[in-house]
Amino acid sequence: DAHWEYWRQLTTFIVGGGMVNGKLGQYAMPAAQEVFAEQGHTDVRVIQSEYGACLPLVGLARTAPASAEELVVLDFGHSFIKRGLAKLQGGELVGLDIHPPSPTVCTHPADPSPPAVRERWHRMRSIIVETWRARGTGGTPAIAISLPSYLVDGCPFRDDKGWYGALQVLAPDLSTFMQDDIVSQVQADVAVNLFHDGTAAALAYAGCANCVVLTLGTSIGCGYVP
Repeated sequence: DAHWEYWRQLTTFIVGGGMVNGKLGQYAMPAAQEVFAEQGHTDVRVIQSEYGACLPLVGLARTAPASAEELVVLDFGHSFIKRGLAKLQGGELVGLDIHPPSPTVCTHPADPSPPAVRERWHRMRSIIVETWRARGTGGTPAIAISLPSYLVDGCPFRDDKGWYGALQVLAPDLSTFMQDDIVSQVQADVAVNLFHDGTAAALAYAGCANCVVLTLGTSIGCGYVP
């Protein structure tokens, strides 16, 4: 009952992700709005995000430490890896340079064996380090990463054996493991923060009341707007 009550209070659904970038989005948003109207929910709005497939990157950019002048952002997906460099001044986001997407590190079928998972992480790490080094030498660096895997205390759910969920075999605290490994590679004291991709997408709209964010890509994601 508590879950149903939460969803009844929502009045804004923001939809992003690669699947709705083209004509599908142009048709799907009005069609969804009509369904709500037919059911008498005339106060509900269905909005296509202006950030498209880069929605999680924008949300990640809003997580920068107060002292950061730059934040490297990476959204690891099942089809592509999206990357960018956020520019900040006085704690405010003033720009986001988007890099061309990289091919995914996912292969089919997902191999949860420790050697395969370590090899997958090494490929991820090389992309993270490459993106960090591409920023040059200026600013105060930090890194924010999103994964399509629900996280509890910095680690995927125990039963998540998917491409990214299987990374939990690397360490009990995946977030800390990733930071320590990346720091050892770049030889710099860089902060690394890890997020669920739906949460990252929702952070782009922090402050929007009674709102939820849906991402339609290779998978369906959901993020609850703080």
